Amino acid sequence: NIAAEGTAAELQSRQAPYLCWRCQLRICQPDFTQLMSDIAAASSKDSQLGGDSQEAKRVKLNGDSPACTSTEVCSACLGILATLDRLDSDVCDLIANAVAASGHSFTACRLLVSSPIVCLIRDHAWQLAKAEQHSVEKIKEAPISAKDLWKALARQAIERRLLSDGGQQTRGDVETIPLQLALEFRYADDASESDVCLRRLSSGGGGGGSTRHGAASALASVSAEAFKAALPCPPAPASGPVKLIVAEVSKELMFVGGRYRKLCRRLPQTPWILDGERRMDTSVEELISPAIVRLAKADSASFASAGREDVDVRMLGRGRPFLLRLLNPRVARLTAAETAALQAEINAADDRVQVSHLCQVNRAHCEALRAGESEKVKCYSALCRCTGGPPITAEDAGKLSGLAASGLVLEQSTPVRVLHRRTVAVRKRRILSLNLEPLPPDAADAGRLFRLRLRTEAGAYVKEFVHGDLGRTRPSLGELLGEGRQCDLLLLDVVDVELDWPHVGGDAAAESKADLKADPDADLKADPDADLKVDPVVDL
Repeated sequence: NIAAEGTAAELQSRQAPYLCWRCQLRICQPDFTQLMSDIAAASSKDSQLGGDSQEAKRVKLNGDSPACTSTEVCSACLGILATLDRLDSDVCDLIANAVAASGHSFTACRLLVSSPIVCLIRDHAWQLAKAEQHSVEKIKEAPISAKDLWKALARQAIERRLLSDGGQQTRGDVETIPLQLALEFRYADDASESDVCLRRLSSGGGGGGSTRHGAASALASVSAEAFKAALPCPPAPASGPVKLIVAEVSKELMFVGGRYRKLCRRLPQTPWILDGERRMDTSVEELISPAIVRLAKADSASFASAGREDVDVRMLGRGRPFLLRLLNPRVARLTAAETAALQAEINAADDRVQVSHLCQVNRAHCEALRAGESEKVKCYSALCRCTGGPPITAEDAGKLSGLAASGLVLEQSTPVRVLHRRTVAVRKRRILSLNLEPLPPDAADAGRLFRLRLRTEAGAYVKEFVHGDLGRTRPSLGELLGEGRQCDLLLLDVVDVELDWPHVGGDAAAESKADLKADPDADLKADPDADLKVDPVVDL
């Protein structure tokens, strides 16, 4: 083959190369639409002639080509396009068997086809030969690749075969997840032949390397004269045909979204592992993900959410929007009945986490979640204690509400507790509303406890706003109250994330009004010290 040792002239003098009829059309017609039309016309003529018109379709270069035989392999596509003649039998059988073995269900499929690197070089050699035959300097446009033509001609037949047993009904609001078929045409001598060719082109000024990108770069930079001096045009006969391999059967990501409520103060959002040691037995992610992965028959999942709360902070109200990206799911989609049953299963399994609005979402919904990250507003409820100065009064509460209404902007240096994992910076965040309610005094607190409710921009550090973080947050709550007061935060809850997501199956905001009617401070009223008896974990 072309990788054999010897000069270009010696290689040229060997057996005349064979060019299949589809490649004859492909090499000379760079317009895809016209090429498809030409192939359809040629196929129709072939059918009318009884399917034995290959001799008439042979290229004639420097005289008549040798007679076509069934053992000949195209010197351009290396037999890739010849497999189309066995498409409805051998090729579809091979693919259907691989799909059946994978266990996937699907509503559509997508073909990913790879071909030998040396096909690029052989196509270029044939183009130069054609240009010489027609007495033109060069053919300006590169030919449509054999693999792209094969994919265009084979796609419908393969889809028809794979979907012949019927598929699941698609939903307009959920992105159809196509089955990905990675098909590879393997040529035994691809590595050695392409390496020899590219080394010869490199010595002629082509450069590049033994990769697809390197081959394309070499062909783009080498002149026609240098190419002809290094390699035969047309290329030498192929050493054998390609072999079609089903390299992989997989699916793109499936997305499942919902909202979670965290009802425990000793639960991280994601697995908490420090220095290789697990610090807590489980996490929000681990309580939600496994059941969804199992239902979708996925390989694995990654968890994302609209922000995160600290391990000792509850997430109440409507809950926090979250998203699971499922890798290689075997099912085509999740029905509303399946997600409803799954939601009930998750909620019954552990009372620390509750899930709502669980549904399959599409990429557009994922983008909406990402876009809302910087725009969302969060609502908090906190139990605080004032030390130093006089007790909190109703007048103090009115003063703070007025400050927030007129526009209260915090300047927050990166908190001490996250300096090890956050960039040092000063961030400005607005407090949108603030309500302070003194709790009835008793002997234990001497009138120092109060409840704080506030709405803030995304990214505000509420804990640091309350206690000041050694002066790194200005103004702090104690500074706003004045008279030498200092404040400590005892308990904190996120009571709402004002981001209406996901939208599939209804409006998340409208469906969650009942949750917002519940008093998020019920546990604070019952026994504010109950949680304090267990050492709270301040930060992940």
